[in-house]
Amino acid sequence: MFNDMFNDMFDDMFDGQILGHERNLTPQFAGDIFRNLSKNYKAIALRFPPDLHSSPLPSAVTKESGMPEYKLKVNGTDVNLNVDVEMPLLWALRDVLGLVGTKYGCGIAQCGACTVHVDDMPVRSCSVKVSDLAGKSVRTIEGLANGTELHPLQQAWIDVDVAQCGYCQGGQIMSAAALLARNPDPSDNDINTALEGNYCRCGTYNRIRSAIHQAADFYDASGLSMNSGEDTA
Repeated sequence: MFNDMFNDMFDDMFDGQILGHERNLTPQFAGDIFRNLSKNYKAIALRFPPDLHSSPLPSAVTKESGMPEYKLKVNGTDVNLNVDVEMPLLWALRDVLGLVGTKYGCGIAQCGACTVHVDDMPVRSCSVKVSDLAGKSVRTIEGLANGTELHPLQQAWIDVDVAQCGYCQGGQIMSAAALLARNPDPSDNDINTALEGNYCRCGTYNRIRSAIHQAADFYDASGLSMNSGEDTA
């Protein structure tokens, strides 16, 4: 059971990009890996898998018999999703589009691990149906960066060394990005309120606040727009 848990965890966290060998982890080997995780590994984990960098999302997903079609925009790309009327957005992102940066945590919109933006607002993708999003724009953690250039929040997460296990951090960053878009100079109170629905079992909240302040300082010094990344000077 312990072995299976770590195999599944590494498959999900790193999507096979970091550890290229067969993962038959013993508890001792798994412990050694966790103890030796470096900032470089965390940097890779905060990025998305290389194939999602270079390959655009499919413009249409193969139709299945009897499945309705829903048109929406995901990370700037128009997609047609042929999925069940009850399918949550989370599973369409992960299982249909292959965007696995959005995580399943609780399934009841209480932990924040699955947070994405819908029309620039943070939502829990486990609890919103694809069928309710026709014509809307969805942004995931994979779409936060500008090509291969990390979003300032992602860079701040690395600089401050926020992540421990990293599982919740995509959702934390997406909630933080929505906060900075509407409030470019948040106080600790503002951050606590905006991220109160995002839980971190590793207890990295102090570092999360520090990283958000660092990203806010970067925006203030650079004259960049929170939403577009374009120079507003």
